[in-house]
Amino acid sequence: MDNIKNFFDKILKSHFVQSKRFLGVLILAAFAVAISVSAHIQKANNNDVQAGGSYVVADEDSDVYRQLLTTYYEAVASGNIEGVEAVAHPVSDSEKSYIEFLSTYVESYEIVDIFTKQGTTEGAYLLSAHVKIHFKDLKSAAPGLDFFYVETGDDGSLFINNLYSTYNQQNNENPMDPEVASLIAQFEQQEDVMALQADIQREYNELMIADNDFNTFTAETLPGKIQEWAQNYRTLTELAEKKKEQEEKEQKEALEKLAKAQKEKEEKEKAKEEKKKAKEEEKKKKAEEEKKEEDSSYKVVTNATVNLRKKPSTDSKSLGKVDDGTKLTAYRTKGDWTRVKYGDDKGWIKTEFLDKESDRNEESSEANTTLYSEGQKVTLSNTVNVRESMSESASKVAVAYSGSTVEVIMMYEEGWTKVKYGDETGYIKSEYLK
Repeated sequence: MDNIKNFFDKILKSHFVQSKRFLGVLILAAFAVAISVSAHIQKANNNDVQAGGSYVVADEDSDVYRQLLTTYYEAVASGNIEGVEAVAHPVSDSEKSYIEFLSTYVESYEIVDIFTKQGTTEGAYLLSAHVKIHFKDLKSAAPGLDFFYVETGDDGSLFINNLYSTYNQQNNENPMDPEVASLIAQFEQQEDVMALQADIQREYNELMIADNDFNTFTAETLPGKIQEWAQNYRTLTELAEKKKEQEEKEQKEALEKLAKAQKEKEEKEKAKEEKKKAKEEEKKKKAEEEKKEEDSSYKVVTNATVNLRKKPSTDSKSLGKVDDGTKLTAYRTKGDWTRVKYGDDKGWIKTEFLDKESDRNEESSEANTTLYSEGQKVTLSNTVNVRESMSESASKVAVAYSGSTVEVIMMYEEGWTKVKYGDETGYIKSEYLK
């Protein structure tokens, strides 16, 4: 922002405002043109003259310079930026604005004479144009001396290199070739150039004295309007710069927000994928463990009514009661516990409450060979359920503990014996009698 302020300070302190030198040195623009140079004009100007040299007044009968500058001045006077850019380059945004501003006061430019000097390279020329500037609503035309650096393009046409315009020399918006800039500085100090400047300045001073309206306009009105334009342009430029900075900031924040959202989305998708993969691995591992368990499974029978625990601990949650004599599938042991399957649940039962089915069958076979008569008393070696009928799903009427005595009432071929236990009468599996 400081650079913008400094730039406009230069405009407000321009050569014209400070010295009222002559209107021809107002900060004007110049641009590229494609005007064919005839063979005989090239011959007239391509003499072996060193850079600078003496002034040569252009031949009016074949003056491509006049055609070039006429096109340029007509575009400047009308504020036609495209027309200016058709004959000169480069033109900065501020110079375009200045040309449009000045065109509201200028009616036309009248070219009186064009003076040329050799530039730094072949086909390059330093031009001084003696012009009269006709302002709207003013009878007197302002004398001026305007400078141009003209070069020849690859196609042989001439164009104005606007890097060396008075506007850019005063405001330094675009870098200039040091060699050309040095030549221009030397050129302005040459006696014939200074003589031309002095003649025009004298004409301008005389007009200031002779025409009061002209004096007021050039000394007060126009400088004030230039200052007003510069301040307005500075304000608009600063606002545009702030708007651009804000837009860039908002764009940056939006991109950062978008990048953050994208990153979060990718992280969520990655976490989701990892979670899915972990579940699949867990499921696979569980399936392998279950298969391994199934492969190593064996059958057991409970020898008491016990709790099926979720974990191998008496403090663990109970998954339900398992009745005495229930056949289960066992998988493995851990300490004092055995992992079993009961219905759809898998859990843990203390190993002491389980018998291998093969061992129980042997005991049953031995037990089944023993017959008891009615009224015979039998001491139990296991804790057994006394049921209401001959079924493991029948209701229990009592639990006969190991070491207690039951009285046989009748033995049945179905593998059950009707007994009396205390005051209760019920059925016990015959295999549990010894």
